[in-house]
Parts: sequence; structure tokens; C-alpha cells
Amino acid sequence: MDENTRKQSPIFSKTTDFLLWLLQHTEKFPKSERFRMAKRLEDTAFGFYELLIEATRSASRKRFLLLKADV
Repeated sequence: MDENTRKQSPIFSKTTDFLLWLLQHTEKFPKSERFRMAKRLEDTAFGFYELLIEATRSASRKRFLLLKADV
């Protein structure tokens, strides 16, 4: 899958929208939770997005990566 296909796929635009929404909200977490809960949420969301991108670039591991993202 090339860059144009990724741009057209709804999963990429929906995930990008979600990441932007999440970042706006985790900024507002109380300081005591920002570095624990917010970081964990953000890391997980970005990890999901990275797995999607990696799956589009790897024909041989595509199924494995998508299953991992699904988990």
C-alpha cells in the first residue's frame, strides 16, 4: 500500500483525528496523572498508529501486525 492509499483509508484519518483529540484532552489531566495515565494512553495510541503504518509497508508481516494492532 503506498502513501496515497494510506491517505484514502478511513482508518488512518480516523486514527489521526483520535490522536489529535486525545492529545488535547490529556493536556488537561491533573499534573499528578498527566505523567502516568496520559503518557500511557498516548503511548498506546501512537503504538497502534505505528502498527498500522508498519502493516501497510510489510506484505509478509501484514496479517501479524494488523492482529497485534487489533489486540
